[in-house]
Amino acid sequence: METKNEDKVRQQALSILKNPKRFAYSVNALLLLIHLCFIPLFDVLEADMIYKYNFFSILVYLVCFIILWKAPTGVFIGTIFAEIFIFMILGTMSLGWDIGFHKYCYCFLVSIMFIDVFISSKETMTKKTYTLAFLVIAAYILLRLYTWKYPFMYDINNPYLIGVFSIINSILVFLFIFAFILVYAINAYQMQDEMKKRALNDQLTGLTNRRAMHELLDEKISKVGPEDNLAIAIFDIDFFKKVNDTYGHDAGDEVLKKFATKLVGVGTSMIGTESARWGGEEFLLVFFPLRKLSMGQFKAEIIDIVEKIRRSVSADQVDYKGQRIQITMTAGVAFYRYGDDEMKLFKEADELLYYGKENGRNQVVSEIPNK
Repeated sequence: METKNEDKVRQQALSILKNPKRFAYSVNALLLLIHLCFIPLFDVLEADMIYKYNFFSILVYLVCFIILWKAPTGVFIGTIFAEIFIFMILGTMSLGWDIGFHKYCYCFLVSIMFIDVFISSKETMTKKTYTLAFLVIAAYILLRLYTWKYPFMYDINNPYLIGVFSIINSILVFLFIFAFILVYAINAYQMQDEMKKRALNDQLTGLTNRRAMHELLDEKISKVGPEDNLAIAIFDIDFFKKVNDTYGHDAGDEVLKKFATKLVGVGTSMIGTESARWGGEEFLLVFFPLRKLSMGQFKAEIIDIVEKIRRSVSADQVDYKGQRIQITMTAGVAFYRYGDDEMKLFKEADELLYYGKENGRNQVVSEIPNK
């Protein structure tokens, strides 16, 4: 089970990319600001080629705001990658290896590892991954060889500026790598949450499924003390097979979905509830007190809740392709006794449900007469 702190971190991470466009706008604004800061530095260095290209870079990032507005995010990503790649090459050739522009190769290699996050086709992903990785590695090696033979195009007589640039580039590289890993981690969180949701929820009704309810009930029973209360109700839609045979399975699915809505939000200020699809046309509600209640009060509240559900179901109809399907339901309500296990509670609820179905249906049974 996740701790509250882990869940909070997860939610904060997921919220970062809740709006991908906004995130992309922020990244673009940051890159534009960085290149604006480069203007006086390149001017002091009198590095004419990279100084002029820096103005082109500024223009690219201004245009990227329009790209983000009108084009897919992938176009924006491709544009800034191309700009940074060219800037890295020109910066290294102009000012030398020690200035640190070659370090952006590390960013490219890390980002290439996460291409699968954005590409659905495995074949395309593999081809692009190897191609881009080869291009980056080749650029790194060629730049290293070039700067051995030609250390720089513009002589820098200010060691302080070399150090400043090296630090700036190192910081930016680490920030980019952190951003790439963050994007991947957030996507992993989203995929994990989706898989968890599919594993623990019934896809048709959206309710908790049987497996998840077993886990939840185990947890709640483990916390029940001698003076605490807990109860379950198992619901069964009456003559559900007849609905499927008469109207078809799609109509049956609509009936199940409609019935599931009747079990959501049925708690009161005194009673909390958790609902699940138990299997087929069977559903389950778990009841637990939200304040201190006597057993008599607890039972009365729960019977009242389940009776309201029964009346609501029998008074309503399911509309399906112009046909109005009338349904009813039977429920067995069992109350937990301290020391009992989960299986005994389920067995009792099943017996009560079976009794109700054998003796008229469309009723709530919490005890068998004369038993």
